[in-house]
Amino acid sequence: MLQFRFLHYALAAYECPRDQFESNIRRVTIHAARMKWRSSIASSGPELVGKLSLKVALTESKFDEPKSKHEADLKRLFNKELERITEKLQKSACDPIGMGNYFRGKIPFNQLADWRTEYYPNTKVKYIVDVSINNLGSLIQQD
Repeated sequence: MLQFRFLHYALAAYECPRDQFESNIRRVTIHAARMKWRSSIASSGPELVGKLSLKVALTESKFDEPKSKHEADLKRLFNKELERITEKLQKSACDPIGMGNYFRGKIPFNQLADWRTEYYPNTKVKYIVDVSINNLGSLIQQD
């Protein structure tokens, strides 16, 4: 699970669990984040695609790993966490992200009251994560 710490000079920073990565990323600072949503109603039900774009700086990581490996690990981590959180919210019928707002024009007005009970639990949510590492920061020396 991600543990965020909000900073005055960045959006957030967190320490990564040691068992999450092969590349041994320890600390990441998020300098910019942008989320774009695309919604549709398919024959199988509501579908939502969220594209998360992040600009980050690694403040601690293994120095011999290529930047592309770190980016792939961060994409995998954020995708996994977003899916976990979304699944938990859907099970509890809680929509704090406001996913229902992206379907207001697509669901008939008389059925909007059923969003949380009928549509939201069955919404298929897919995330696309794009990570750009701006700075590799202080790196961990190998023993």
